[in-house]
Amino acid sequence: MPDVRSLKKFIRLEQQRRTLEAKLTKLKTEIAESEELAKQWFEANGVSQFKADNTVVYIHKQLWASKQEGVIDDELRDAFDASGLSEFVKPKMNVQSFSAHCRELAAEGEELPQRLRPLIKLTETYKLRTRKS
Repeated sequence: MPDVRSLKKFIRLEQQRRTLEAKLTKLKTEIAESEELAKQWFEANGVSQFKADNTVVYIHKQLWASKQEGVIDDELRDAFDASGLSEFVKPKMNVQSFSAHCRELAAEGEELPQRLRPLIKLTETYKLRTRKS
């Protein structure tokens, strides 16, 4: 039968979780601030990766698609339908799936269908990632 020790253990663990979450939040903020400076360093030095302390830091580029400002959903849906890409707009544009499709097109050297080009905004994002070396 559980006793008061079980409750005290729960309280201790919950306090520990809160402390760790607060530390993690602070760490994430520091990483975000540091990442901006690190990206500037990569750009200034013209390199795409750096190895130190058994870790490789590298730039990860990703393409994201979104609708242009002012584009209404019906107009977008019609353009997707006409381009044979209706699976990406049920009932609104699925940003994740369509962005993945755009990344595939870019990797193959292809472009968006002409009808979609004025309606879609493509944005490249650059983030730093790490892996053990």
